[in-house]
Amino acid sequence: MINDIWYGGGILVELGGLATADIAFTNNTIVGGYSHIGIGIALTSSSYDAIISGNITNNLMTNTQCGISRGDYVGYTVESYNAFYQCTYPLDDSEGEGDIFLEYFPFDYEHSELGSYFLNNDEEAGAELIEGGHGNVTAYYDDPYQWSIFSISDEGTHLFTGDEFDLQENVLWQPNYQTCDEDIVAIGYHHPRVDYINFCDLLDLNGHDVTIAPGTIVAMGYGELYNGYLCNEDSSSGTNGSIFCIGGVSEEEKIKFVYGELASMYLHSYYLASGRPRIYFTGNIESTNDSVFCFTDFVGVGLTINGNETSQLDFTNPIHDCLFKFSSCGSYLLNTNIEFLNCIFEYCESKGIDCHGGEIQLENCNFDQNYCGIETSGTNTNLTTKNCIFTNNEIYGIAVEGGTITEEYNAFLGNRTHILNKTLDSTDLANPELVLADFLQNWEEFEDRFYLPQTSDLVDGGDPADGPMWGYTTDPARTILDDGIHIPRDIGYHYLTAIGNPWEEITCIYDTSQFLQGTTVTIYNQAGDGQPGFAVLPLVYLNSGYEINYHSFSVTFSGSGTCKAALGHSSINDYDDIDGAASQSKYYLHTTPIQVNSGQVVNIISPYKNEHYAWLYIYTDGTISISSISYAYLKGTATLYGHMAKNYKFAGRNLPFRIMFPKNYGNL
Repeated sequence: MINDIWYGGGILVELGGLATADIAFTNNTIVGGYSHIGIGIALTSSSYDAIISGNITNNLMTNTQCGISRGDYVGYTVESYNAFYQCTYPLDDSEGEGDIFLEYFPFDYEHSELGSYFLNNDEEAGAELIEGGHGNVTAYYDDPYQWSIFSISDEGTHLFTGDEFDLQENVLWQPNYQTCDEDIVAIGYHHPRVDYINFCDLLDLNGHDVTIAPGTIVAMGYGELYNGYLCNEDSSSGTNGSIFCIGGVSEEEKIKFVYGELASMYLHSYYLASGRPRIYFTGNIESTNDSVFCFTDFVGVGLTINGNETSQLDFTNPIHDCLFKFSSCGSYLLNTNIEFLNCIFEYCESKGIDCHGGEIQLENCNFDQNYCGIETSGTNTNLTTKNCIFTNNEIYGIAVEGGTITEEYNAFLGNRTHILNKTLDSTDLANPELVLADFLQNWEEFEDRFYLPQTSDLVDGGDPADGPMWGYTTDPARTILDDGIHIPRDIGYHYLTAIGNPWEEITCIYDTSQFLQGTTVTIYNQAGDGQPGFAVLPLVYLNSGYEINYHSFSVTFSGSGTCKAALGHSSINDYDDIDGAASQSKYYLHTTPIQVNSGQVVNIISPYKNEHYAWLYIYTDGTISISSISYAYLKGTATLYGHMAKNYKFAGRNLPFRIMFPKNYGNL
């Protein structure tokens, strides 16, 4: 029994006859109740020949009549480094090595949003349990940074409660390891780490952006009182706020939005209150939203996207490699244009996706054990779904209650009705061609159950017009990858394999011998209208399939006056349209000019996806003579769907970083 909470009772091991038992009871918290009843851990037998041996270590017993009773097994079991609070009789024999007897209440009663058994840091109370156990924390928890002993208490940064909270600036959310155990293990239960709690009715982006780092876990909503909305419903800035969630491939690196009850220590219901909680976007402010969700789990949390009545909301980045599980509705879409790629929808109480208007495209998604996989309604709904799998949905795989649907190369098995109000397409797979043997029947890890036997009709069964899903596989052995040989692509969800380095650094040294004469650069002189003269260095162009976002340059010059530099960047060739007027009016074509010193290395990041073009502006004022310009950039493989590049400033230093996944893993 390891790392459990026992409330209102404890652990009893009772043997008879010639039975034997080895026990290991570690890091449990046992609460007998405030009437001081029961025994925390009791070992007993009805036979002299029954033997119990083992260790009882690092446990916390509170409010019991007796903390630990070993009866006749004192000589066979080792009791050590346990803690006792308000136990009438902590032990029925002498205390063990490292045992702690607390004078005061050890738990944090001020912040119990996720449970009542996080430790406080008070003397002769919770502080005695911190590093009070036996051995290093790594001996009991493979990754200590996944387990917390302290509650989240910083209101307004990691904890949001009350009616409504409006963000006042762009924020970065990232794993909060300050709640975790480290070094010598703490006594008692450790809770799975949560980094942010949104228990207020409405956490409004207020026109700002939330960037969420890989591995971040957000608890949202609780019961009927806390809706836990995270949305862009209102905006004083007049612009949409966005959420950028780009998790990692491993389970530890995925971003997770988890319903508060599921994230807590408390008992919880299997199914959740209808409609709560959710991430909620509206089109009331702008007609587009550039939020990104990939490698993100929605567990008991729905995603709602509402366009307005007059124009549909374009969700510009596809949602990919995401899990929607245990929610009332995985994703509710109203007047929304959006694409879902390689996602899983399972155990949704009503629907995996509920479509009410807009252009919705689904590709390589799995819908398993929902009440209904997809439902469409309304006259302006256009659903396209292909290469998807619908299995074991309680009533319908797809329910066409309105709109139009184009579906092909999908697979159906075990649904009460595969498609309502429409016949299967001739390219679909279903009974009798599709059988259970086409799906993986044995797996070691539950999340691996969507791999496919490589003899399955689903393998190479997708739309021949689609290219491979580079770097992905459905092979349980992970040896057969999606590539230019194994085509068409497989039907259904794919697993991502290892990621390579997508970058190639390229350095350019510009010939500036004729710089001021304009033979190697384009020069514009606006001194006549009060603006300094400037030059535009030659265009850098990358072919389709590559992109350029990271830039570094330096200018060496002499003379008196100032030199400023800016980066021009675009996903299309705007370079030919640049002139003195355009460069000033088209602010989106360049970064803000900054003054540079001679020889100073300047790093600039353009945060937009699929940019193929870049150029440099060099502004001069006074008698400046430029002797050399060095420019370097990273040539990156075009990213998979959405991404962004940013610069993180901390402690007076700059850390350029890139949140992205390259598209073509096989041909870097």
